Amino acid sequence: MQKRKKTVSQRILKILLIIFILSAAGVGGYLYYRKTTVIPVQTKKVTRRLFLYTVTSTSSGTIKADRAAKISSRINGRVIRVGFNEGDIVKAGKELIALETEEASANIKMVEANLSLAKVRYEQAKAAFEVEKKLVNLRIQETEANRKEASAALRRAQDMMRQGIISDQQMDTTLRNYDVAHAVYESALASKEGVVLKEKEMLAAKTEVEHLEESLRIAVIQKGYLIIAAPFNGIVSFKQVEVGEMVLPGVALAEIVDNNSMYVHAPVDEADIHKIHEGQEVKITIDAFPGTEFIGKIYEISPIVSEEKLEGRTVTIKVSIDQHKEKLRPGMSCDVEILIDKIPDAPLVPTNLLMGRGEKRYVFVVENGSVKKRYLRLGLSNWDFTVVEDGLREGEEIISSIDILNLKDGSRVVVKNE
Repeated sequence: MQKRKKTVSQRILKILLIIFILSAAGVGGYLYYRKTTVIPVQTKKVTRRLFLYTVTSTSSGTIKADRAAKISSRINGRVIRVGFNEGDIVKAGKELIALETEEASANIKMVEANLSLAKVRYEQAKAAFEVEKKLVNLRIQETEANRKEASAALRRAQDMMRQGIISDQQMDTTLRNYDVAHAVYESALASKEGVVLKEKEMLAAKTEVEHLEESLRIAVIQKGYLIIAAPFNGIVSFKQVEVGEMVLPGVALAEIVDNNSMYVHAPVDEADIHKIHEGQEVKITIDAFPGTEFIGKIYEISPIVSEEKLEGRTVTIKVSIDQHKEKLRPGMSCDVEILIDKIPDAPLVPTNLLMGRGEKRYVFVVENGSVKKRYLRLGLSNWDFTVVEDGLREGEEIISSIDILNLKDGSRVVVKNE
């Protein structure tokens, strides 16, 4: 029995010994692997440069125009000329569309002919009025003089009658002469009604002339409507008309946008409202022009906070564009960066190389061929770079190939930058 127990104990000791030897070999192998394995990495050096602290819009901005006009006809007509294409830059007053003019020209000729006849009738009525007026005035003056003379003769005869100098027959004759003179004078006054009638005829003829002159003015204006011109300098944003088409009043045929009133409409997160103000410089990048940087300034900040399902609460800003306006088209999308602050000669690291969260942000640096985990105290940050306030020195190499597996503090590395 004792011999059997001794055999089992020996077996256990052997197994434990084997396990110990294998474990020591594994640890030694791992340590050897760590000492002999070198991981190739790429690095970027900590540099000092001008840092621009910016705020970006929550989504892409849109280029718009403060002034745009739909081009349409004021009258019916058939198109005989179209002098533009979509995307053309046009000047104020440039002919865009011409409509058929035959009917308008014929209408003008007809009104002109009627106006000429009306003017002749007016001149005739005016002359008749003037003649009638002179004749009546002369007759009134003449009969009035005769009436006054007969009245004086009557007064003298009455005086002589009282004195008994003239006979009754002479008195009757004088009285009869006065009655005749007075009747003729009253008849002359009554003839003024004929003058009034002639004046009314003249005024009616004059009114007809004025009416036809207004009709002619309207006909000329309507003929002018057959030429549709650009209302201001701008770009044709769309065209919807061809030669031969019939157009109706008010139907949009084209649109002109003022390329000198272009601006960017962009949403900014409400959390950044306190950082922005009118007059701040804005960097604008437009998808249609890669590699080209546009500069603008904020000139309007909406007083209203809007709530969108995808963007959260935002404030709309309007940004003027200072250059390259001739390239831009309304509706283009763009990215907006508002310049908040500048820090000259700041130590910077690429923002995408920072790891960790909150205040425990760190990077991997290369130090004597090994990886060192370096915790940092950071300052301002944007999408591209972050200011390092403490934890790195200028010239230190930060590992940029952070996607390498098993890269950790103490790993042996070799720098192989392209």
